[in-house]
Amino acid sequence: MDHENPKFTDFLPKHVTLHIAHDPHKGVYESVQQYFRSKDECAHGPTDGFDESEWISRDDFKEAVAHDSLWEIQWYPNSPVGFCTAYGSTFENAMMCANQ
Repeated sequence: MDHENPKFTDFLPKHVTLHIAHDPHKGVYESVQQYFRSKDECAHGPTDGFDESEWISRDDFKEAVAHDSLWEIQWYPNSPVGFCTAYGSTFENAMMCANQ
């Protein structure tokens, strides 16, 4: 097991908290692109929002942007402090990313 990036399934059913969201960007009136830009610019400065550790591929990120559709899986594997996040243009892709 990779202790820096634990797999989602390594913690089922013992994870502390699990969240699955579809189109969370729409709750803040942003496109997928804006959602990730604003999220990443706070931490890293100007960016397109793509983080390879959170997606199965750049193509899947582009697909989510093109269709303005996003699935987000977030889990807290060991405590309520540190969490892991996986995204996908489809639920299946988000699950594949979470299980990498």
